[in-house]
Amino acid sequence: MIILSKVLPFFLMPLGVATALVLAGIVLRRRRLCLAGILVLWVAAMPVTSDPFMRMIEGHAVRMAAEDMPGADAIVVLSGGRVTAPGDPPVSEWNDADRFFGGIALFKAGKAPLLVFTDGWSPWQPDMPSQGLAMQEHALDMGGPAGSLRVT
Repeated sequence: MIILSKVLPFFLMPLGVATALVLAGIVLRRRRLCLAGILVLWVAAMPVTSDPFMRMIEGHAVRMAAEDMPGADAIVVLSGGRVTAPGDPPVSEWNDADRFFGGIALFKAGKAPLLVFTDGWSPWQPDMPSQGLAMQEHALDMGGPAGSLRVT
């Protein structure tokens, strides 16, 4: 099921549509299908079309300062954003740390007494350390109180 949730969206996005059109054009020997695929990719890649499309999908939310956010019972930081660096032994490193540092900022601003990291494991990266535990360890290294940090 996880593979379906990762593969299916590709075919609904402009790159997937363009790829399907080009491949169909090659197989069916239809130059217009190939050109349509290239046109879809070109139009989708232009900022004049891609920026409004992303705003439509993401909404018009803006990032707020941690101090302006309401309080909560807990702050939950979703796992992800870590990759295995090449080499031996495998080392987990950041790919995108925005969620982690956003959660830390909220916790430091006193918005909740608990900081919870969801644990994640990727079936195609079995040697990668547990993401939740890696985030918890990094938070502890930054001076986070051990009693307030949890991993699902």
